[in-house]
Amino acid sequence: LPILTVENDNLSRGEYKGVNLPIRVSDRTVGVIGITGPPEEVLALGGIVQRMTEISVKEAITKEQQTLMEQAKQAFVENWLFSENTDLSELELRGKMLGIDITLPWFVIIFEMKGTAQEQELINVRAVNYIRPYLNVDSPGLCAVINQRIMLLLQSNDSHNVYSSATLIQENL
Repeated sequence: LPILTVENDNLSRGEYKGVNLPIRVSDRTVGVIGITGPPEEVLALGGIVQRMTEISVKEAITKEQQTLMEQAKQAFVENWLFSENTDLSELELRGKMLGIDITLPWFVIIFEMKGTAQEQELINVRAVNYIRPYLNVDSPGLCAVINQRIMLLLQSNDSHNVYSSATLIQENL
């Protein structure tokens, strides 16, 4: 979209001198930044504000998508581990959509963090945020808070490696 400039004030129409700059994310206009003042003076500042706003909106969208993915994975783990009447073929398909192959061997590690009832949620969130960097492409894993316990699932064939990872995480927590 082009930059819209207003060269003269027209107060009867609610128009002021300035520029209107589109905020675009993924080839879609999601908003407009309007800056009043002589267009030749505010255009440079407007371009900076426009770019900063686009970056902030993109970051917010990315963070929201990550949160939704984590919630979907947590719901999947709950269903996988605790549902009694699960169709395995459907579960396998849902897992693959989330990047989780349930046909491979997985280890389940449960951490229980102690704290008062008021502190428990914050403690668990901080612990999960600490654990997540350990879950990388080299050793695929999942981490979720279920029933106030932290469930860590690691995909591996090597129980010694899993034990070492769990011990390291436990010591650092």
